[in-house]
Amino acid sequence: MILGLLNLWAITGENPRRAITKEDLLKHGKELPRLILPLISEAEFAEGLGNTPYIQRIWEEGQARGLVQGLHSAIELGLELKFGAAGLALLPEIEQIAALDLLKTIHQALKMATPLAEIRQIYQPHVK
Repeated sequence: MILGLLNLWAITGENPRRAITKEDLLKHGKELPRLILPLISEAEFAEGLGNTPYIQRIWEEGQARGLVQGLHSAIELGLELKFGAAGLALLPEIEQIAALDLLKTIHQALKMATPLAEIRQIYQPHVK
């Protein structure tokens, strides 16, 4: 972290010979990851931060968001290929869904020879 701040101060022209203050961290906090992460190996990161509950929660939330986005894309493609414009008309409702289990159920239903009305019945009780 010290090296990151020193690098940042060198870029901004600030005096690096003074003590690091809370204000420094607040002022330059957003820049620190970009400057510090290249200096840390994956093993050091995992050992130092990767096992903290906060990092684990952020990691899991990111994975869940990625799965939701991936399922939305897969469902969109399936609706378009299978039902054309009529299928794509369901997207605004389906994109409101963030529950992985429900999205997986819709995705599976698209694989089968399911009429469009049956797909709508799967998710409509869950969408406002």
